[in-house]
This record gives sequence, C-alpha cells and structure tokens, in this order.
Amino acid sequence: MFLYCRYPNSTYLKSFFPEVKFNRYNTAQLVKWFSNFREYYYINIERYVRKLIAEGIKTSDCVRITPKHALYRTLIGHYNRGIENEIPPEFCQVVERTVIEFLMAIISEPDSHSAWKKKIYKTIAKLDQPIPEKFKNSHYRF
Repeated sequence: MFLYCRYPNSTYLKSFFPEVKFNRYNTAQLVKWFSNFREYYYINIERYVRKLIAEGIKTSDCVRITPKHALYRTLIGHYNRGIENEIPPEFCQVVERTVIEFLMAIISEPDSHSAWKKKIYKTIAKLDQPIPEKFKNSHYRF
C-alpha cells in the first residue's frame, strides 16, 4: 500500500480492512504503522543523499534512480518482502523525486531550520496515487 500512497488519511486506510472493527486504539495503531513506513523511507533517502553530498555531488542533474538502484532495492525489500505484490512503476519516480528534493534542500542549507523537511513532505504527498481496489479484498495477502 505504501508503494502507492505515502500520506493516506485514517478513513481511507480503514476502508482496506473491512473485516476489522476499528476503535481509537487500533486506528491509532494503523496510522502509526504508516508513520513508521514514512520514517523508514525518509531516513534511508536522507542518508543516501548525505552520502552523495559527501562524495561531491552538488547538483541533481546526475541523480537517476532505476529499479536496479541499491536505494530502490532496499526500499522495495522493506515494503514488499518476498516481492509478492506488483510494484507500481511510479514508485521509482517518487523515490527519485524525493532524492532530488532532499539533495536540493540540503545543498541550499535549509536543513539548519527545524522544519526544513515539511516542504519535501508536501511535495511528495502530491505524488500519492489511489491504492488499487484489489487491496480491499479480505482474501488478498499483503
């Protein structure tokens, strides 16, 4: 699900689990689950970008993320263990865009401000896609 949508609201998420009777506790758990996915995503991307900068990269022109890229494979390995689900082709573009956004932000030094990542989060949220309906099937394995 995360491969399609990084910022779903709780109502949207709950619609994919019709067999669950939600209350405030398990709803909070579901939201936290997605929050943890985002945290893992952004930590890995920021770490990768800081490594690029340490290696002398100063522009986003040379940033290309493909399905064979180590960063992409790391993320897919975390979110799609066993490669059981189809990976949306747009996810690769989202990863590349996130890398570019982090690179531009860190190079221009706004990372000294406490809320420097918020602009990146808003940009990436706009790239969310609808989660396919097949995930709503109670027999579908995640």
